[in-house]
Amino acid sequence: MARKLGVLLVSSMLAGCAAAGPGPAAPTPPPAPESTPESAPESAPESVPVSVTPAAAPPSRPRCSGKAEPGDVNGDGYADLAFVRTGADWRERAQLVVVHGSARGLDPATAYVAGDGAMSGEVPPQFADLDGDGCADVVIPDRSLMIFWGGRGPAAVLPYGSHSGVADLDGDAAADLLATTSRPDGTGGRLVRLHGPFTRSGEPARRSGRPLPEGEWPGRMVTDPYGPDLVVYGPDDGEQAHAWLLTGEDFREVATGSSAVFGDFDGDGRRDVAIGDSGARNNEPGMETEDPSVEGITRVFYGGADREPQVLDGVRGSLHAGDLTGDGADDLVSGEVIGMHARVVGGAEILTGSPAGVRRPGLSFSHRGPERGPAGKRLKDWERGSIRTWSVGDHDGDGRAEVIRVWQGGPGRARFWRVDGAGATLQVFDLAGKGG
Repeated sequence: MARKLGVLLVSSMLAGCAAAGPGPAAPTPPPAPESTPESAPESAPESVPVSVTPAAAPPSRPRCSGKAEPGDVNGDGYADLAFVRTGADWRERAQLVVVHGSARGLDPATAYVAGDGAMSGEVPPQFADLDGDGCADVVIPDRSLMIFWGGRGPAAVLPYGSHSGVADLDGDAAADLLATTSRPDGTGGRLVRLHGPFTRSGEPARRSGRPLPEGEWPGRMVTDPYGPDLVVYGPDDGEQAHAWLLTGEDFREVATGSSAVFGDFDGDGRRDVAIGDSGARNNEPGMETEDPSVEGITRVFYGGADREPQVLDGVRGSLHAGDLTGDGADDLVSGEVIGMHARVVGGAEILTGSPAGVRRPGLSFSHRGPERGPAGKRLKDWERGSIRTWSVGDHDGDGRAEVIRVWQGGPGRARFWRVDGAGATLQVFDLAGKGG
């Protein structure tokens, strides 16, 4: 029997989200700005990571049946890892690499190349069972919208790019694909809805669409794979953008901030969304700062009509979500730790979900990449600390999700850490690059 993957799969519509602005006081007030996140307890020194070269082709096709669990491409009940590694230069096509989960966590020995395509590696893949066969498919909304059926190629390629994603917009339990396109007259944009289930050629059961908010042209999109909602961003010039939340048929401008993630942070069965400062800045003279209502601010909009947005000061960077503790409430993972005087290079922060909302201060932890790169060159500290949170999933089937972080040392190497809800590193392994 498939094991629980620790992600709450309740799809209900967000309602009553307040408009943007500093916002009223949160149900659980954040601490004073000088408060800093707690640190994870010291872990034992890391042993030499296992290093593997992914197999050149997928294993035999699994038997898929029943309902696909989140992130499980081979139907064994464990969440899998999907990672895009890029070539040495623009002439070399990127590859999708899949690593299967197991009772011991991710198993590097199962790593294989699922296929290749026009992918940049900047966008973590999404998982959804688009054809309803009981195994999750890998969706990569990047230079084009690519679908690797059951985590294997060849991919179906649809004429959409990074402005797309996966959600169950109509609530029929069949995953949908959504994308934004420009109007022919250039006056604005349109939201395209491709309703599942899909054929293996990428043909949807039906199509629909609606205009984007008045005056907005197609921007980046963040979708909820486990719910009916999405965030569409307005135009930006390298800084933080205006975020529009779609619930039902209504767009609502809710905040300014280029990071967003959906989850159930208070465990009430309704979907919530966190929107915050990604840290990106326009590098033109005089444009390096943001308004105080945006700088280092993340807001959590709760699905209940009686909840005001929770304002988190000092939380910025990439945002991810998952139930790391198994208590039924998703936790918020921030990709950047901000201390009193400096940011922690290679750091991340876990903010625990609870019935009262996301709790502060969070739990901080950090990693460093290897001292030397694939060519043997000694790396600078900032190169070693160029680590990002890649995904969150329950890879060992214990009902508690884990955080996956990655250091990319060019096409020759990628190092992964699997981290639990207490900030402890459970696993470290390397994937060799092409020809590695």
